[in-house]
Amino acid sequence: MQVQKQSDNTSVWELDADHSSVEFKVKKLFFITVSGRLTKLNGSITLHEASLKDCAVEATIGAASVDTRNHKRDAHVRDVFLEVNKYPTIHFQSAEVGRGRDRDMLKVKGVLTIRDTNKDVVLDVTEVDRSRSPNGEEVIYYVAETELNRFDFGVNAWRGIVGQKLKVVINVQANRI
Repeated sequence: MQVQKQSDNTSVWELDADHSSVEFKVKKLFFITVSGRLTKLNGSITLHEASLKDCAVEATIGAASVDTRNHKRDAHVRDVFLEVNKYPTIHFQSAEVGRGRDRDMLKVKGVLTIRDTNKDVVLDVTEVDRSRSPNGEEVIYYVAETELNRFDFGVNAWRGIVGQKLKVVINVQANRI
């Protein structure tokens, strides 16, 4: 994570790994939905109050932290789908931040890297809240949503059994640093 120098209009926020998550859903056998999450997430958000184009997001996810509430399936996802021994992290770097569909939404375009394959993705981001924690720390909350095609990242195992589209929801709590 690269921390930028703060100016009067710029603030840097660190993702709170204990209160942030990446959740996904994928179809299995066309009618069963398997849900899971990735629990190891870190990164930063750079906010520029006067200019969205100067905002940025960077995040790294531990691929081995996948949890579908089934140990056998988790081991299979780690070994066969994500190949975590060869590709231990998933990475996102924003390229552009702009206005979303309404005043509380943003559109974050960036590059997602899974298994050393880079693809452009768009996150629809909702700003949920900006407040102070009980300890007085400044905190922001966002929810980002996107849909990914696993085949775009070379995750081709079990075609016809496991769906190719994943719905992804990212819940972020970040603390000002």
